[in-house]
Amino acid sequence: MNKKKNNKTAAVILASGTSERFNDVVPKQYKKVENKTILEITLKNLLKSNIINSLYVVYNIKHKEYIEKLEKKYKKVFFLEGADSRQSSCLNAINYLISKKEYKNVLIHDAVRPFISSLNIGTLIKKLQTSDGVIPALKIVESVKYAENSIVLKNIRRNNLYLAQTPQAFLLKKLKKAYDKFSTQQLEKFTDDSEIFTKAGYKVKIIEGCIENFKITTLYDFLRAKKMLKKKETILKVGLGIDFHRYTKGDFLILFGVKIPYKRSIKAHSDGDIGVHALIDAILGTISTGDIGTYFPNTDKKFKNISSLELLKKIISVLHENKGKIVHIDNTVICETPKLQKYTLKMREKVAKILGIDLASFSIKATTTEKMGYIGKEEGIAVHTIATIEYAK
Repeated sequence: MNKKKNNKTAAVILASGTSERFNDVVPKQYKKVENKTILEITLKNLLKSNIINSLYVVYNIKHKEYIEKLEKKYKKVFFLEGADSRQSSCLNAINYLISKKEYKNVLIHDAVRPFISSLNIGTLIKKLQTSDGVIPALKIVESVKYAENSIVLKNIRRNNLYLAQTPQAFLLKKLKKAYDKFSTQQLEKFTDDSEIFTKAGYKVKIIEGCIENFKITTLYDFLRAKKMLKKKETILKVGLGIDFHRYTKGDFLILFGVKIPYKRSIKAHSDGDIGVHALIDAILGTISTGDIGTYFPNTDKKFKNISSLELLKKIISVLHENKGKIVHIDNTVICETPKLQKYTLKMREKVAKILGIDLASFSIKATTTEKMGYIGKEEGIAVHTIATIEYAK
């Protein structure tokens, strides 16, 4: 939360629902993914925003056992007791914020929308500078039907229809005035805060919502969110591998596992496959456990003339032990000769198969030094490799 610039903005997470449609003993906001409840994941995403000054969670007193753990963990988050309905719980929070006399703006967010982005929040707050209320919404793209008893009675034009999301942003004092225009019984008929706001006579502006920012309502929604959240619990690492070798006497060289006829060979302890050597170092760069020499020292006779592809297979095992998954490999070969274009596809196919990745995820490019330096004089060859690898956190 922002401590340097006071935008006078409070965010309220409504978490007091009983999840009647979810049909589970544990309310959906307290279901866990990777040892975190949906509420905590939502809370953490809102805390990432640098333009929210304070965060409030409105909870059901029946769920106190779940809330106590969060209260101990998040000391800077405020927890308020809710009421019997969503609208009354929200009004409790609004009244509390008004009493603090600190806030100009308020964001109202559903606890079971864990995929809100900081970018979306920033846009909402910015639009409040010229609007009384702003909500994210998705334009309906499917055909819309009105039906009773599963019989279509009317086709509705979708041109001006939207699906409202949260967080919904309002000028706090005007939202309070909007709520005060209705009795408790009347408030319970509304489905969200923007409906109350517009019914009270205020205007609400729409910004483009995000399709990922869906509300978890059913078990299917939870399973979908679980899959998405597990996918997000990863980190991308990028490793750089660089290898240089001199040419020596011979009539071929091996590059990325392919034998290429040439007037010279590569001077090396193993088979001299400089492409695979750079690849191994790039992979090891994301693991941070050394380089190719650490695993396969050139002082060890058992690696003399060994196929570098066999070394690569051993490093792939190390990668899998560290829960790494290759996303993409980009290689650049630097040499004046030999010309490699007609061998590139075969090299890509051979190594991609060993790595277990799609051909499109393994790139090989070639360039020269325009006759400059020892490579330009055809005394040697170099390969630069960049590996992008995903790891489980």
